[in-house]
Amino acid sequence: MNIAIYWLHHHHLTRAIFRVTPSILWANLVFLFFLSLFSFATAWRAEHGFAPNTVAGYAIVCVRAALGYTALQTVIVASHGTDSRLGVALGRDLRAKLSLGTYVLS
Repeated sequence: MNIAIYWLHHHHLTRAIFRVTPSILWANLVFLFFLSLFSFATAWRAEHGFAPNTVAGYAIVCVRAALGYTALQTVIVASHGTDSRLGVALGRDLRAKLSLGTYVLS
């Protein structure tokens, strides 16, 4: 489910880009790499259940994916300006910051 949510958000986020910069490309690659780790963390957790190490590993993958997405958003807004359509839509983006904080606390 996490991958589907991130994928949909990523799709809408990238549709708001009108100029691609090298920093956007790198931030996008980092984010997609972190998403690719979900399959390994999920398989590890399925194999070992809710052992503390597997739960911690899955939580680390969740935190890194959230950090990657936040970094991608930040780079895009920095490239396009805070007065761009995406910058205005995100505003302070309190919900994303709360989600990231929840992942870190878990």
